[in-house]
Amino acid sequence: MSTHVMHNQTVAVLQLRAALGEAIDDDMQLLLDMIEGETGFLEAVDAVLEARADNTAMIEAMAQREAELCARRQRFEMREETIRKALQRSLEATGLKKLQRPLATLSLGNRAPMAIVTNEALIPDSYKIPQPAKLDRRMLLEALRGGINVPGAALSNGGTSLTIRSK
Repeated sequence: MSTHVMHNQTVAVLQLRAALGEAIDDDMQLLLDMIEGETGFLEAVDAVLEARADNTAMIEAMAQREAELCARRQRFEMREETIRKALQRSLEATGLKKLQRPLATLSLGNRAPMAIVTNEALIPDSYKIPQPAKLDRRMLLEALRGGINVPGAALSNGGTSLTIRSK
C-alpha cells in the first residue's frame, strides 16, 4: 500500500473528526472505534508498517552484504599489495630493471624523495595550511539551553517526533 493511500485515509479521518465535532470530546477509544468502523485508516497504517518492516529488512540485508563485500575487497587489495611487493623484490634481487611478459611489462623506477614528519610541533607555521574555524554545535546548544544569548543563533521550539516500536 502506498503512502498516497495513507494520505487519503488520513483525510477521511480528519473529515470524520470534523463531522463528529465535539461529540467525541476527549474519548480516544470512541474516536478509534469510529475510525476503525468508518475508514480504512488502521488498515492503511498496518500496510505502511508492513512495508516499513520489509524496507528495514532489506536495508539490514544490504548493509550486511556491503560489509561482506568490503571485507572481501580489502582481502583482494592486501593480496594485490603482497603480489606487487613480491614482484618488486624479485626484480631487485635479479638486478633486472625491466621485464616484458605477455600479460604485463614490469619496470623498476626510482621514487622522488618524500618529506617525513618526525615532530609536527617543531615545524614552522609557514609550512601549515590554515584551517577555517568549525562550529561546535554541541557547545552552542548547551549555551542556548543555559539561557546564554548567542548572536546568530537561537533555540528552536523543538517539534514532534514519531517513535515506532516493533517486535
